[in-house]
Amino acid sequence: MRKLLLVVLVFSMLTACEEDIIVNEIELKDITSNMLINNPIIYEPTDVNITIENNSGAIESIVVYFDDEILLNLENNSSVNFNFNPELYPTGSANIKIEIIEKSGGVISKDYPITIHRKLLDVELDNYFFRKGNNDFMIFASAYDGSLLATRRIDSTPISFVLSTEVDIDLETPYMFTIASRNEFVDIEYANLYSIMDVTRSGFNEFRPKSPRRREYFKLYELKTIGFSEDVIISGSINPGYSTGYDFLDFSFSFIKYEYLNQDNTIDNYYINAYNRNTRQVSHMWINDDTLTNNQELNANELSTEDQFEGFVDVTYSDGLENGHTRNLQIKGYQNENEFNNNDYHEIWRSGHNTTQSPDMYIQPIEDYVLNTSFYKYSHFLHLEDYITNRIGIPLEKYNIPNWDLDFQIIDRQINLTVNGSGHNVGKLLISSGNSSDEIPTVEGRKSYYSWNINFDSNETSMITLPEVPQEIKNWSFGKFYNSSNLNVKWFRVERYENIEDYDSYLNQIIRENKILFQVSPLFEAKFISNDKYNDFMFDSDTFFD
Repeated sequence: MRKLLLVVLVFSMLTACEEDIIVNEIELKDITSNMLINNPIIYEPTDVNITIENNSGAIESIVVYFDDEILLNLENNSSVNFNFNPELYPTGSANIKIEIIEKSGGVISKDYPITIHRKLLDVELDNYFFRKGNNDFMIFASAYDGSLLATRRIDSTPISFVLSTEVDIDLETPYMFTIASRNEFVDIEYANLYSIMDVTRSGFNEFRPKSPRRREYFKLYELKTIGFSEDVIISGSINPGYSTGYDFLDFSFSFIKYEYLNQDNTIDNYYINAYNRNTRQVSHMWINDDTLTNNQELNANELSTEDQFEGFVDVTYSDGLENGHTRNLQIKGYQNENEFNNNDYHEIWRSGHNTTQSPDMYIQPIEDYVLNTSFYKYSHFLHLEDYITNRIGIPLEKYNIPNWDLDFQIIDRQINLTVNGSGHNVGKLLISSGNSSDEIPTVEGRKSYYSWNINFDSNETSMITLPEVPQEIKNWSFGKFYNSSNLNVKWFRVERYENIEDYDSYLNQIIRENKILFQVSPLFEAKFISNDKYNDFMFDSDTFFD
């Protein structure tokens, strides 16, 4: 048979889930030699250029087949250019054949097997996306019946890849993807899972989340105080860059300054709140790094009541439920726009009450607070019965509670959701082992702590089928428990975000890059329902992935 040199050049924007499938050049002295682009997985359009060199006019035609279908048939040509779009063909194994018909009547052909996938997500994770100490990182996608669409083990970060599936899912069919990791010890395992439901290939095609703030280490300072007593005390606080504490026995002051792996701690002035239990007077002072490094004493005479304003919130609202009754108020201050954009706040006020009795038997009808008016900007968080809100600005005297009624029921791996009322667009579930010793399941002698946050469209989703997990997770303590037992739903809530019109907007404006709430919306509010006796959960609405 006549020898030809066939040079196949494949230029593509393709990447593969498991391996790079781009090959710059393949030379074939015999058309029976190398395999075209090494049996690739193809999930997006590919430009293919084929050139026949040194043919001396010996080619009658070039025919390109996809299985038995002719894609191209060119006569008297030494090159072929075509775009192969996998969306036009069924998923699974297929074959591309190049056939060269010589003028002498000879035929040279070669089959090139390929696999067609549907592209789900472009994923890009930075160094610190997963919690420090966690390992066994996984991402998997699931259909709504719970069946697996795709699985990817993430060996290290940073990493970029495409998650694709051999299942023939169209552009508008909703699916869910889940990020999972764990931290394990000899007798304890902590499993963390985050699921995003109601995503489509057309509406949400890339996931490039910014890492949450990751602490690297902290430095502890202990300072002596002058003039403080059992009555005049320093209020403990937890802030992004630092936290404070107070010892009631020797009246010493403790201060912790945090450093982070993925950003600088630029805070160098620290806000200290104090409270007189006899007069109920609130006062404050600022300290800085010099105070800490020079081990200066804190003098109660330096406390100030300047720039303070007293306000209150009407907390007479009752959800009518029989579980715990809670009122919590937190006010945060920012010294400049940079602190606000980075969520580097100073806690100005924190107060609250919780009881399992009737709220009118224990809780006052108003929640008082004291505000320092010298800050550049404010935000506040309010937890009032089954209502929570996080918004820019100082607290309101009275809140308009949305008329949303919720209920849920879990049977095996199916969760049925009921929502009455309009105006919300996002739903969330927390599935958790809890933290009390009588709640934590034990699997093969190991305590299995688990936390699974699920995010979904509250207007479209009334039933959630918890998905099958990959084999790697089935081998975890959590996976073994999940396979044999019912999980515990801690709470179900629906949410509204100002300036975010619908769930698709929420996905693209917040979830896609894991943005801080106030970077996108000045107001978040939600109502939730829980079967727990107490409902004083630590709600975090700053970012979904933490």
